[in-house]
Amino acid sequence: MKLLSAYTDKSFAVAMTLCLATALCFTSCTNDDSTEAMKDPGNISISGIDKEGYTAVSYCGNYLDIKPEVKSSFDKSELKYEWLLYKNSENNNLDDSHYDIYHGTGKDFDIGKIELISTSQDLHYEVNLQPEEYTLALRVTAPNGIQTYEETILQTITTLSDGYYILKETADGNTDFDMCMDGDQAMSENIISAVQGKPMKGKPLTMGVAFNHSYTDNDGEFKACNLVSATTESGNFKAFSTNDFSEIFNRTNMLYAGSLDDDEIPYGFSNGVFSIFFTTSKGIRSQYDASTSGAGSGMYGDSPIKSGSRFFVGGNYCTVVWDEKGESFYYSDYNGSTFPTEIIYPGFKCLDCGRNSADQAFFILEDATGARKLITISMTFAGASLASDVDLLPDSHIGKATDFTVCYSGASFIYCLDGNKIYTYNLVNGEETELSFSGFDPNEKISYISCNAYGYAKNMRLIIGTQNDKQYTLRFYPMIGGKPDGNPDITCRGTGYVKSVRHTSISQTNSTEQD
Repeated sequence: MKLLSAYTDKSFAVAMTLCLATALCFTSCTNDDSTEAMKDPGNISISGIDKEGYTAVSYCGNYLDIKPEVKSSFDKSELKYEWLLYKNSENNNLDDSHYDIYHGTGKDFDIGKIELISTSQDLHYEVNLQPEEYTLALRVTAPNGIQTYEETILQTITTLSDGYYILKETADGNTDFDMCMDGDQAMSENIISAVQGKPMKGKPLTMGVAFNHSYTDNDGEFKACNLVSATTESGNFKAFSTNDFSEIFNRTNMLYAGSLDDDEIPYGFSNGVFSIFFTTSKGIRSQYDASTSGAGSGMYGDSPIKSGSRFFVGGNYCTVVWDEKGESFYYSDYNGSTFPTEIIYPGFKCLDCGRNSADQAFFILEDATGARKLITISMTFAGASLASDVDLLPDSHIGKATDFTVCYSGASFIYCLDGNKIYTYNLVNGEETELSFSGFDPNEKISYISCNAYGYAKNMRLIIGTQNDKQYTLRFYPMIGGKPDGNPDITCRGTGYVKSVRHTSISQTNSTEQD
C-alpha cells in the first residue's frame, strides 16, 4: 500500500478538521511500459493505478491525484470516465466479480452505496472521508458500449485515528491529550482544549481505549468508531471519537438506566475478541463490539458485582478485575457473565497490573507492611484461574520499584523502575538485570514506563518518559527478546506530565498497555 508523503502544520486552528499535523500531497506513479489485461472483452485498457492501494489522511484539505493511462482504438474524447467509490464494510456481501456494480445499473449503484466522485480521466479528489477501507474504481465506457475497469484500495485515516495518544496533566493541573501520529514525530497538542474549547478540569486518573464501539449520533442513527476516554481524579469522564474527537459519551449517557451514580468512578475500557468491557468503581459491564453485532446505542446494562478498581486486565476471552472492597479478583467472560474467584488477598492493595501475549494477567499487590506479591492469573475461554503466587523480596528492585510494566512478547519479563534505573525481572527464575538505552541521558529523571504492543509482539515498544520541569519527553524503543534494540524509533516532546500512553488505529482490535 502506498503511503503518501506528509509535512506538519502545528496550527490546530481549524478544530473541525483537526489538521494540526500532516498535510499530504498525493501522487501516483505511472509505468508507461505496462499494459493491464482487460477485465472485460473490448479494446480499452487501463494502467497507472497502484494495485497495492493508497492511504490518505482525511479532513485536511488533501487531494488524491491519480493519472492513469487509458489505451483504446477510440479517440479519448469519445470515452466516458467514471471514478467510483464505496465502503468495503457496506458491500462485503457483493459478488467478487462486481459485475452489477461496474456494468450497467446494478441495484447497489442505484441506491447510492457507490458514489460517483469524478467523470474525468485524471482523478483530483479532496479526501474528506470517515476512516475506513474503501474500494476505488475507474470505469471507462466506449461509444459502442464496451467497458472495462480497474480498481484499488483506498485506506483513509485522520490526524487523530492512527497513533499514540498521551494522557497528561497540564501545567496548570488539568487533563488533556497530546498525540504522536504513526510514522511521524510531530505532535498534536492539547486536543481536548482545541476541540472542546478547554481542558477537562482536574488532574487525570485513567485513560481508556475501545475499538469498534457503537453509539447513536445526533440524527439518531447507529454508528461505530474507536473511542479514547479520560477520567479525572474528581470522577469527570468523557469518551471521544478518534475520527474527529467529538464527544460521544460522558457520565450521563453510558448506561441504559441513566447517569452513573454520583460516587461511581469510570476507569475505562478493554477489548476482547468480540466484546468490549467497561469497568468502574461499581463493577464491570460488557457488550459485543460493532463488528460482531452491528452498531447499536453503545450503552451498557447493570453490573452484577458492585465494586471494582482501576486495576483491570483485558484478555481475548475475559477481563480480570481487582476488587478493592473485596480484596479479591473477579472476571467477566466473553458473554458478559461476571464471576467471583477464590483468589482472595485480605489486607492487600494493588499497585499495578498488565498482561502478555499468552493471555496472562499480572498484578502486583502490597500489604500494610510493604510486603509485595506478584500474582499471575491465566485468562482463558473457560475463565480466570490463579497460575502463580510469588512473594517478592523486599530488597529486590521489583520489591522497591515505583513503576512497573509487563513485557507483552514471549520474553518472560516485568520491567520495573527503581532509583531512576529500569530493570527486567525474570518471571521464570526471579533474576533482575539493569537495562541500558541508546539515545538516553542517564541524568534525565524517568517519570513513566510502559510496554505498548497494540495487539502484536512485533509492534512492541518500551516507552520511557522523562520530565524536565514542565516538559516531558517520550522515547519509544523497538524490542528484540524483550530488550531495547538500538535507538528509539520515535521521540516526542510536549508540555505537561504524562499519565498514560495508548495506541489506536482503525485496523486495531486491542491495546495492551495498562495505567
